[in-house]
Amino acid sequence: MICTKCGQGIPDTATVCEHCGAEVGEVLPTGELRKPENVMLGIVGALVGALIGGLCIVLFYQMNAVSAISGVLLAFGTLKGYELLGGKLSKVGIAVSAVLILVMPFAAYLVSSGIAFADEVKQYGMELTWLEGIQAFFELLEYDPEMIDAVKSDLLQLYLYTGLGVVVFLASKTKKFKK
Repeated sequence: MICTKCGQGIPDTATVCEHCGAEVGEVLPTGELRKPENVMLGIVGALVGALIGGLCIVLFYQMNAVSAISGVLLAFGTLKGYELLGGKLSKVGIAVSAVLILVMPFAAYLVSSGIAFADEVKQYGMELTWLEGIQAFFELLEYDPEMIDAVKSDLLQLYLYTGLGVVVFLASKTKKFKK
């Protein structure tokens, strides 16, 4: 085996390079090498996955649809992003991903609502940015209780689809462990 840090040859069973001291990973019973986790890169991967999923939510919302696909993509992208860049999906990776998975649907919904509100008021000759649209959306919620129920319904549906994505991803992981 070759150390990925210094390039020197090391025994196949080594977990630390005898030349530079770098951690090279854990050798699994199957003979595969498990790379050490890189938490910072994992966070970047999870964030990129969450942003892609959030963008999907915004795009589907602009088409007047709360889509199961966007929720599943958000969950899958966040967890897989951490795993790909972080080297493995550990408890830390699951915790980081969980925070992003909880925050991103709400953030994407707010952005979508701000864009929709800004588009809606254009017919009345008003020009708003999507940020001003978010602010106006909150102000409207104060005066229209029926809208609050619609928002709750949309968010519940979005979180259910995102939860489905988490279940699908974790089910695929447990199948790999059982093999």
